[in-house]
Amino acid sequence: MPDDLRNLDLTFPSIPVGGKETPYSLKRLLYKGGASIRADQADQTIDGGLLGDVQQDRIDLIRLAHEYINGNLTGGGSPETARRQITELTVFFDWADTFGAALNISEVTKTYIDWTEHLLQRIRVV
Repeated sequence: MPDDLRNLDLTFPSIPVGGKETPYSLKRLLYKGGASIRADQADQTIDGGLLGDVQQDRIDLIRLAHEYINGNLTGGGSPETARRQITELTVFFDWADTFGAALNISEVTKTYIDWTEHLLQRIRVV
């Protein structure tokens, strides 16, 4: 990982976790397929090189998502809301990885619309 990414903190220290829980982080979303890895196994999988290299085009998007969620927490937002936002973001990234959709600032709106269309189709069919 490049040096500038080694210092990138994508954790949420203000979200309380239990003694056996893994602290919340968006780090695994930097990697293609990272959203499908369990949070408690992410660091080991990343360190083992099993997810390959950081997807450079995702960095700005993930930084903005982290700043938004963390900013809400700092401003008195609910940790439960932040947990839900992180979970939904992870589900979105997992879907995008599965379908080869773009996850960058310039194309995230189109990818999000495609995801919502996919969800609507699932409701109509199922």
